[in-house]
Amino acid sequence: MSQQTHLYFRADGSSHMGLGHIHRSLALASMVADAFVCTFVTRNPLPALKTMIADVCQDCIDLGNIEPAQEAVHFAGNILTAQDIVVLDGYHFDLSYQQAIARTGCKIVCLDDIHRYHFLAHAIINHAGGVDSSLYSAEPYTRFYLGPRYTLLKKPFLEAARHRHETPAGNALFICLGGADPGNQTRFVLEKCLPHNFDEYIVVVGAAYQHSASLQAFAAQHGDIRILSNLGAEEMVTSMQRCRTAVCSPSGVAYEYLCTGGALYVHQTADNQEDLCNYLLRASLAFTFADFPTVPATIVAHAVAEQAKIFDGRSNQRLRKIFLTLDYDLHATFRRATEADVDVTYAWANDPETRSQSFQSDAIPYGNHENWFRKKIATDATYYYIVVYKQQPVAQIRFDLMEGEALISYGIDAAYRSKGLGTWVLQHGIEQFRKDHAQPVGIIGYVKASNEKSNTIFRNMGFTQVPVEEKYKDAFKYKL
Repeated sequence: MSQQTHLYFRADGSSHMGLGHIHRSLALASMVADAFVCTFVTRNPLPALKTMIADVCQDCIDLGNIEPAQEAVHFAGNILTAQDIVVLDGYHFDLSYQQAIARTGCKIVCLDDIHRYHFLAHAIINHAGGVDSSLYSAEPYTRFYLGPRYTLLKKPFLEAARHRHETPAGNALFICLGGADPGNQTRFVLEKCLPHNFDEYIVVVGAAYQHSASLQAFAAQHGDIRILSNLGAEEMVTSMQRCRTAVCSPSGVAYEYLCTGGALYVHQTADNQEDLCNYLLRASLAFTFADFPTVPATIVAHAVAEQAKIFDGRSNQRLRKIFLTLDYDLHATFRRATEADVDVTYAWANDPETRSQSFQSDAIPYGNHENWFRKKIATDATYYYIVVYKQQPVAQIRFDLMEGEALISYGIDAAYRSKGLGTWVLQHGIEQFRKDHAQPVGIIGYVKASNEKSNTIFRNMGFTQVPVEEKYKDAFKYKL
């Protein structure tokens, strides 16, 4: 396998600004860490944050006290290269910052939920629901990945969403207003909730919370309050699963609780939470804290059912493919097939999965393939491309001209399947063919009905399903 691409995460966190950017960037890093060399770039991280970062990323770069006005130039000039991908998560990474980064030629991904300025990013991820790309000012090439399908949560929460527990028997209340909570809304919410006589109050604060002493003193006066600090993801899941009711800020912690399921009441603590708060209430996934805790049980049950539909625990798969696609954009190219490719294409053709999805499933003798291959690369009626990724052939795509149409066929090396390469090859292969073939022609493809992955790719690419000939009765025919 080829050398992994470097992926840099730029985010900050403190007692003043909170830890949300750090947590969601680390959640994203954990989803892709096995496919990339992940480095976290931040300023003056707290010791607890350094430990969290080290658990996920291979390296952490502390920018220290570099002047903010000089930071982007330093980052671009001393750390990044044109072969890298960088994730920017923070509201101070504005247009001028992005311009400095863009000069390196690297790929830029922005995690953003306020759409305040113009973006040069190649991808924008916003997991708040009810958000439309029209809210953003961005470049024509920018791709948008919006809504809870792209939830930025760590693995234990996604696993909890995939394997939901029964409603807990007890009557415990979970409270978390973020990792920093500079306004100490935790104390405010706790005092409001105490008269409602829950069996237990589980209160979670983060490493940057500055009011621990007073909160602990208050809790000591009440035997039913447990204060938990700086929990890991698995500990958070365990605590949440004990509580059928929760009060959270409409931030990442609200999404975390929705993965376990229950009656969620949201209490907004910052302006940047407004979009997410509105979505949670509008979609009937949560309730306003102003109504705590009087929402009828039937309405709560409906909310819990909706939570399970929307938070399916598979956002990691979708997010991972975003970054693999950017990696292909950086490091994959097309070239025309030559005689030197006869052996690798023979190996691809006789791969067991390829044969099982072919209309003629018998193994192909080498001599037969060799004769067929040489004819294909010699004729003007065939456009045969090899996809090269980091100097290694990883896929093929072919267009055979016949009766005013081009019949498409493609295949992916077994080591690169289920990594988003099929969609990339089909999309960019069609672009390459249309660039090389002067006359416009329709493109058709046949896919066995049993080949779910390829059928999904063709449909997602905008191909239209059309009637199929009798000899292909066990297949679907697509046209573009």
